[in-house]
Amino acid sequence: GRLRTGSSAPKTPEAALRARFSAFVKGNEQYIVSTTHHDYLAFHYENKSVEEARKQLEQDVKVGCSMFDYTGLSVNQTEPGSIEDEGFVAFQYKSSPKDQASASEEERDWKTTNEKARFLRVNGAWQFVDYQRFEYNATSLFKDSPEPVPKQ
Repeated sequence: GRLRTGSSAPKTPEAALRARFSAFVKGNEQYIVSTTHHDYLAFHYENKSVEEARKQLEQDVKVGCSMFDYTGLSVNQTEPGSIEDEGFVAFQYKSSPKDQASASEEERDWKTTNEKARFLRVNGAWQFVDYQRFEYNATSLFKDSPEPVPKQ
């Protein structure tokens, strides 16, 4: 629990990612906002003032925490950035709308998301800066393939 209370900053980008994921799972919106780098605000809310951008981030995080359940975090790869205070983490997780929470696990619509997150270390603390999302699911690559055309 130390990582999510702010008493001890995560020591690596992977630890920062895991702490943020746990905060999403537990609905700790304040932790998510406080560990988001100011460059994220500039990239994602470019036509807003810093204060408006921060309010929009708070609203987006609130929606993400209140509408979805998250599970199955799997870190696939970590790599250093081009500078000492930059790092990347490739990972995947599953999410499902909370309104399906009463359904059985088999009936829930769990979506797998693959992302690569970028972190910067600021005053010793790793902060989430940006991400790339990869919208594919290995099973769908096969399931949605057209059937081979039979030879005439």
